[in-house]
Amino acid sequence: MGDYDSDTSYNGPRRVKFRLGWSTVSAIGKANDSKHPNVLRLRVLRSSPERILVSPLLQWHPVFLRTFVATILPGLFLPDRVVVKKIMPGWLDEFENERPFTNSFKASRAM
Repeated sequence: MGDYDSDTSYNGPRRVKFRLGWSTVSAIGKANDSKHPNVLRLRVLRSSPERILVSPLLQWHPVFLRTFVATILPGLFLPDRVVVKKIMPGWLDEFENERPFTNSFKASRAM
């Protein structure tokens, strides 16, 4: 998400763009809450060709063609509302610290 900066406070809605596969997705939204400014609740903005032509036409094409298009342009297949989490500094270390706990939790549920 190139134009999203987690160091700034965003109380109101803001427009963001992010890459998803070969497509650039435009959306508008705001931070979920003040504790997690890196989590955004977004409403995807669709262009006129996407709304009028692409989405309805893709519904009538064979599954293999839709799968091919979804592989190249996955942004066309997003729901109208999405939640995006931006990677924060130190997030990968936090993830690695949580991995052993998650594995032990899975093992305890299997019993």
